[in-house]
Amino acid sequence: KETPVGLEIRDVVFVADGEIRLAGALAGKLVLAVPSKEARIQVLNDDIQARDRIGFSGDGRRVAHQDKRGIVTVWAAKSGLEIHRFKRPSSNYNFNFSGTHFARNIRDGSIEIFDLNQKKKVGTIPDPGVEVFSMALSSRGGFLVDAGNRYVRKSDARLAETSAKPRVDNAAIYGLALDHTGRRIASASTTNIIRVWDGSSGTELTTMAGHKGGKRDSVTFSPDGQRLAWLDEQRRLRVWDLKVGSAPRSLPPIVGEPHGLRFLPNGRGLL
Repeated sequence: KETPVGLEIRDVVFVADGEIRLAGALAGKLVLAVPSKEARIQVLNDDIQARDRIGFSGDGRRVAHQDKRGIVTVWAAKSGLEIHRFKRPSSNYNFNFSGTHFARNIRDGSIEIFDLNQKKKVGTIPDPGVEVFSMALSSRGGFLVDAGNRYVRKSDARLAETSAKPRVDNAAIYGLALDHTGRRIASASTTNIIRVWDGSSGTELTTMAGHKGGKRDSVTFSPDGQRLAWLDEQRRLRVWDLKVGSAPRSLPPIVGEPHGLRFLPNGRGLL
């Protein structure tokens, strides 16, 4: 399939109907594109800068753009209609898988949980006291996991209570994933260590060396929560079967520098 000439891809997602969607910059504009013989393009915003962040929800139905001021706007990916624009700047954000809920780290350090369907805030998580590098929301938006320099914590998004105390790692944590049940957390640090935590107690379950640390969205659970995938130091994709507990499988090295990693909706492939 053809992609538009000149498109700088910032994110890509595979949706349930088999369609691939791209989000990126084209001639200074924020666009969505569907690779095909006609290379369908939809313009969302006429002004996008090099450092702006763009990201899809896991199911590809919604897309968010954070501009240089920190202002985040969310659109419906299929129709291009604006769903919500947050007035206060954000330093970080993330969707839950289905895009119904949205977490954003605002400038006072706290984290707001927002219901995009009802267009209202449903919870606020207190400032952890250090910079938040990454966040993950459970499938229904009920639980939030956030991580930063030497900590990982899980909180109840609606009660605004931390249900698992911050856990100390030995480095900065950028990669973070939560399985669909919210029972397991995976963190990836800049020391190239992956840790899997019990989401209820905060107890460390297992560790694995060989992760390429320092990037958001660099570790992900399969939809059924039974496998964990990440990118190692040689840019090889590695897939770990958590149920079996055997050594991770390695896939051939990829070319270029990836922006993110996610399983396909059926769990049979990685994008």
